[in-house]
Amino acid sequence: MLVTQQMIWDELIEQRKILTQLIDREAQHSIEEVSLNKASKLLKRGSESVIEDVKNGNLKARTYKDKNQNTRYRFRLADIRKFQEGSVYVASNIPEKESIKCFDPKAFVEKFHQRKQVV
Repeated sequence: MLVTQQMIWDELIEQRKILTQLIDREAQHSIEEVSLNKASKLLKRGSESVIEDVKNGNLKARTYKDKNQNTRYRFRLADIRKFQEGSVYVASNIPEKESIKCFDPKAFVEKFHQRKQVV
């Protein structure tokens, strides 16, 4: 059997797809936790921004006090991944914001013409 470069390339691409699926699946169900510093690096944001997202309920974190009574934050990798993908965590005790009305161009044009009536 003759093995061509195209056959090798196709097999390599298929293996890459399988590996990516396995990594994604593990990240979705991971219970591994990281510190605030590591979470900030993963999210490419400052630690204050990350803390603000936690306080606003956009990002889920486990908080606790250390022996010096400083607040510490721990983040599950799965929660960080969800936050990166846009699936924002919504805590049950935080009221949901009112839905934003979509822009209706037809209504806008009609309203414009009503204000600009020719006399």
